[in-house]
Amino acid sequence: MSELTHALADLDEEKVKKLVCEKVDAGVDPMSIVDECRKGMDIVGGRYKGKLNTDNCNLISGTIIWGRSIFVCGLAKYRRVKGTT
Repeated sequence: MSELTHALADLDEEKVKKLVCEKVDAGVDPMSIVDECRKGMDIVGGRYKGKLNTDNCNLISGTIIWGRSIFVCGLAKYRRVKGTT
């Protein structure tokens, strides 16, 4: 498991942001970053399988929204670095 996948699975927001920025700065393909994040979200989802209630649903939906915002910011930065839109 990658460090990013592990950080996302642990819901470590600061570490995820740091790792995503490092990967974007290093020119890592954004879809590779998304795949690592998806794997982390699969782990989070597995923890709550069969245990969903309102609180868990709010946590998971908030995490998805948060993850998407990180990705959108990272993709925008990647495009600026690569000179594409």
